[in-house]
Amino acid sequence: MNRPNILLVSIDSLRTDAVSILEGPDSVTPQIDELAEDGIIFPNAITPALWTLPAHTSLFTGLYPAEHGVTGGKTTLGDHPTLAESLADRGYDTRSYYRLDWLGAGDVLRGFAANDASVTGNSSESTIQESIGDILGSISGDLKQVVRGMYRGTFRAPMPDQRVVTSALNGFNEISEPFCHFVHLNDAHWPYSPTAPYHNQFTSRSWSRLFWNRAYIQRKLYDGERTDYTPSETGANVAKDLYLGCVRQTDAHLAKLVDGLKQQGLYENTIVIVFGDHGEAFGESGYFGHGDFPIPEVASVPLVIRDPTETIPTGSESGPVQLNDLFPTITDIVGIDPPRTRSKSIVSDHRDVAFTHVFESESDISSTLRYFGVWNGSSDYFVWDERDQLIIQSNGTPPYTEALERHKSDLHRVQPQTDGSLDASAKADLRQLGYLE
Repeated sequence: MNRPNILLVSIDSLRTDAVSILEGPDSVTPQIDELAEDGIIFPNAITPALWTLPAHTSLFTGLYPAEHGVTGGKTTLGDHPTLAESLADRGYDTRSYYRLDWLGAGDVLRGFAANDASVTGNSSESTIQESIGDILGSISGDLKQVVRGMYRGTFRAPMPDQRVVTSALNGFNEISEPFCHFVHLNDAHWPYSPTAPYHNQFTSRSWSRLFWNRAYIQRKLYDGERTDYTPSETGANVAKDLYLGCVRQTDAHLAKLVDGLKQQGLYENTIVIVFGDHGEAFGESGYFGHGDFPIPEVASVPLVIRDPTETIPTGSESGPVQLNDLFPTITDIVGIDPPRTRSKSIVSDHRDVAFTHVFESESDISSTLRYFGVWNGSSDYFVWDERDQLIIQSNGTPPYTEALERHKSDLHRVQPQTDGSLDASAKADLRQLGYLE
């Protein structure tokens, strides 16, 4: 077999129990299930961070968040080689496909040739988006959010990630092997607006109930008012029903990518890695969304690897792994020496516990670590409050406090770079997703 190709697919906000093969509802993720049956699945995969930017920086560097320091929009990665740079140096064609400008704000995608999927798509979709943009541009902030919520609440809006998929499929037509392509899919991220017919595939609730949840309840939760509003149990359940529709929609995007590989004759020599960058809470432990606190629903993520080189055996691996372990795992498979990090190759090593880092502030380079999540498995963990020096949540076996102390002492900070503030486009992305007011 020639040097294998690599397709990395990140599904934003995908929690473990939304995947059918991991005891999720039936028929939510048929494509992920198929890849898992042909590869290996990790039921106890853990993200090192609770939101997209630091989680992906860890994945592409092998560093923990406290080491790379890219925890918000004011810093970029310092002097440390990335996965894409390592592969490009060995002759790999490296490209990335995404639609959120801020994803690359921390230099996290350094080494990938960026592709702006925001300008790719069919003409009718572009016309609709432009028309909505013209309307929204003429009204005030609160009303703008209401109009956007109502429009998405019709469940007839175009699927935003389709532009990303189209761009990635076009890329398959023009590459030279070997390649490593990264695709980020964001349709499962809040607000939850699955396009028909996915909006009601996992619920029997009326259209009006679904519309009201998207147009009003989710707006109250995620459009800058998250700290001031708690939905009813019914409201939370309706949001989760819509979320599952989003996951099904995203799985359909993944199926198109896999079909594209097959049509180009690339599938048999391509390692396909699919993962969630973080999970999503729907009222568990009092939390909604992600980023605040390391609970299983947010820190536990699905990870599936289909490896045609057979370096990694098929089946299921119950031990803990981390997303940042993918860097040394991939370099191990393709025969490249990775930079020295605290991550562990799934091929040649194993870990006893996994760690999640949560900072006091996700936008300040000087912010200190507030919480450590220490995981023996997705339901066997404890949370350490670094500020007050005590365990504040525990479940399962006795805490691995010695392992945590070793972990903290082994962390080696790579000085990040201060680059001022996000550009206007990146800020607009974050504001629409509820991160900025």
